[in-house]
Amino acid sequence: MTHEQASQEQASVALEAPGIRLLTIETPPPNLDIEIGEMVAVSAVHASNLIRDVREMITNALGGRMRRYERLLDAAMTDGLARFRAELSAKGYDGALGVRFAHPTIVQGAAELVIYGTGFRYRRVSGSAPTQG
Repeated sequence: MTHEQASQEQASVALEAPGIRLLTIETPPPNLDIEIGEMVAVSAVHASNLIRDVREMITNALGGRMRRYERLLDAAMTDGLARFRAELSAKGYDGALGVRFAHPTIVQGAAELVIYGTGFRYRRVSGSAPTQG
């Protein structure tokens, strides 16, 4: 399995984690009976190192894929998604709508990623399980 395939698989697993449903759509589907909550946001910052930065500057000057920075962003995304799900769960949400990744940036020595969305809860009828669409 290539690094790119592993990264896609990690992102797919993170978005489909059981218990917390992450949706990129702004409006919930009609079959999803939910209560809309507040905006939830997390940031993930992962440090690079001087040697990696020098290697990437050379790659940038010569051209080509910046694989070391790709791995750095992949790690920040995986960590950020885990923290986002944990934050949603801590606030009592069942998922989030309008999930977005805001401007992943790499500055000298670090990669930053912000993940945000609007939390929601499934409507519950007293004495029954939540209604999921």
